[in-house]
Amino acid sequence: NWSLSASMIHESNKILKISEALKQANKELEKRGGSNPNFLYREGGSLRTIYVVPSYGIDPSNGMELYRDKDGNATYTWKASDRVACGIEDPKFRGNINSMLSYKNWSMNVAFSYRLGGDIYNSTLVDRVENADLHYNVDRRVYEGRWRKPGDHTFFKNILDQRQTQMSSRFVQREYTLECQSLMLKYDLPRQWVSYLHAQYVSLSFSTDNLFRLSSIKQERGISYPFSHRYSLSLSVIF
Repeated sequence: NWSLSASMIHESNKILKISEALKQANKELEKRGGSNPNFLYREGGSLRTIYVVPSYGIDPSNGMELYRDKDGNATYTWKASDRVACGIEDPKFRGNINSMLSYKNWSMNVAFSYRLGGDIYNSTLVDRVENADLHYNVDRRVYEGRWRKPGDHTFFKNILDQRQTQMSSRFVQREYTLECQSLMLKYDLPRQWVSYLHAQYVSLSFSTDNLFRLSSIKQERGISYPFSHRYSLSLSVIF
């Protein structure tokens, strides 16, 4: 026997109205720079909108990042006032997939979760690559993926440029993720074996959580809240 079930959820939200106090707080946040975006709440936008400065990427001629200002002009100067909506963290679709397979004395249960189409600001690329301190142990991309000479087409800026990288759309990435949340494999001992133990039922099972995670985005995990892999083996006996 094989059973398969799946769910799909689509959610959207829009801020209809905010208080004057929140509008004032937004004005203060809009003046601030930084490598990672802070949440701004604007009427008509989504709750989890990512507001950053639009980026054209790294200029191959000099290794500097090229931005788009509020008037649509290309510039090397980053300004907090040029921030616009460049993505929404809420996925287009999310849900779960569950499968149960049984054959003779064997059974297996697997549960997956997925996220499709959300945008993520990949702070790993900012904090661990471009803003990394070259005097210490660093991500290998600090040396292998940075711009070095005119004509280099790279994702990361000039390795000699030690100015702090500011938030931009260069680090906003589309997320497609599939996670195996749990897996359980069980074997029920045959009746003739169970009778030797003077029992009614005996089973062996193996289970694990967070078996694997496939994602279009490579970033550090477990920074704000730890995650772990769990493996367990159990024996169940009924007399």
